[in-house]
Amino acid sequence: EDALFKVYAFRRELEEHAISLAQTEKRSNPSVNVKTRAKELMENPTEVMKMQADEYADFMTFQNDNAISTWITKAKASHPVVKGIGDILLPFDRTPTNIILRTLEYSPLGALKAVEFGKNIVKPNVKKLQKFSADYRGAVKTDLAKVEDFNKMPSTEKLATIEKELNRLFTRKQQREFARVVGRTGLGTSVFVLGAMLASKGLMTGSLSPGGDDK
Repeated sequence: EDALFKVYAFRRELEEHAISLAQTEKRSNPSVNVKTRAKELMENPTEVMKMQADEYADFMTFQNDNAISTWITKAKASHPVVKGIGDILLPFDRTPTNIILRTLEYSPLGALKAVEFGKNIVKPNVKKLQKFSADYRGAVKTDLAKVEDFNKMPSTEKLATIEKELNRLFTRKQQREFARVVGRTGLGTSVFVLGAMLASKGLMTGSLSPGGDDK
């Protein structure tokens, strides 16, 4: 079942990036047909597109790494006894921790994460940018190597172009995540507030009435 949802999420994100990239190309070249170009990108996605879509698929199926699961993994690796106890109490750490963190994103606490992404848009966190660059450098180099003008550049210019593209991708990712977190926080908080308002007026309760005749 997870595999099915993962494939769906992968294609959904791939399509979103294909349309976005096609629209970007059209801004610099009005002759580009967005629908046709997006279809071409879906059929032959870039390495960066595939990486981004794979990350989103992991996120949607609660399989992405997070701070808590990473800490648990390190704790298990610290000693055989800790690993044995950890495997018994929490054999799978990603899914349950991601469910907890995702739930928090749909509450007012999600605003804290939105602020973090917002800060990275204005002034990137050095460690996060370095990790992102390390993860994506290979994909960016592979994609740029397919561009004729890039191959004609001297080595120093190639390196500068790669760094520029990595910084651009990092900023775009932070912008995208910021928008998504704000959406989740707004939606979840609105539902909480609505529920509280209805409960205060007696229009919504957590259990059936004593007589059992209310529906």
